Amino acid sequence: MVKLHIWVFIILIYLLDFGYGDAIEVPPLNINQKELMKHLSLVDIKIALPVIYVFSDSFCDNGNNKTILGNKDASGGGCFPFGIDFDGKPTGRVTNGRIGVDFIATVAGLPYPPPIMGILYTLGARKFFVSNVSPLGCSPFNINTKNHSGPCVEEIKNCASVYNDLLVGLLAKLQSTLHVKPRSYGFKDVNTSCCIDNNGTRIQVSAPNIAPYKDRKNHVFFDPFHPSETMHFFWARRFLKDSSVCSPINLIQLMQA
Repeated sequence: MVKLHIWVFIILIYLLDFGYGDAIEVPPLNINQKELMKHLSLVDIKIALPVIYVFSDSFCDNGNNKTILGNKDASGGGCFPFGIDFDGKPTGRVTNGRIGVDFIATVAGLPYPPPIMGILYTLGARKFFVSNVSPLGCSPFNINTKNHSGPCVEEIKNCASVYNDLLVGLLAKLQSTLHVKPRSYGFKDVNTSCCIDNNGTRIQVSAPNIAPYKDRKNHVFFDPFHPSETMHFFWARRFLKDSSVCSPINLIQLMQA
């Protein structure tokens, strides 16, 4: 098999579509490629990639802020409680554990992508995976700080939907909230964060060194802006396997092309 570079661009993460509703079981932290493929029901698939590069905002930041600022940046995943489910160590990932690209890298047989800076096409990149914008109007911060009449802030959600429709015209109408049937995916809470802020409200930047809620696996959000590890695994699994939400081919097919 010809080895191909895959350059992954993640803009804002998690694409939600409700084609199937099985509950999400996040695999163990140190799971290897073979076991993760089995966990994802991906059998007899061979992948040979030399490297994955990730350029992103905070949804997929794997430690650039921490590399630059150390543990001084409380909102950038540089201190506890971020990383509480990553051996209890803050890694710069703005969530409790792994992010989606960590799972994708493991599927590709690679280590978790390190923090990087770089150039793109001129260095030979020819394959791109671009995610849509997340339902920003449904984040705990916007729900709790802006006026709205429904479950989400429609004005903000609609702006994201317009962008997504223009980004990928081939996709079916994008579902942009988990409020439809969250329990079928194992989620019990879709609009509050696990982290505690200085005011105890869970809608502002998380306070450093304050333990979060224990029931993190059942939450969509870890802090008021960023998904939990469970949510990251959910969208990674969908991108890897489901061509209806990853167009024109799913990520496994892209890796094998």
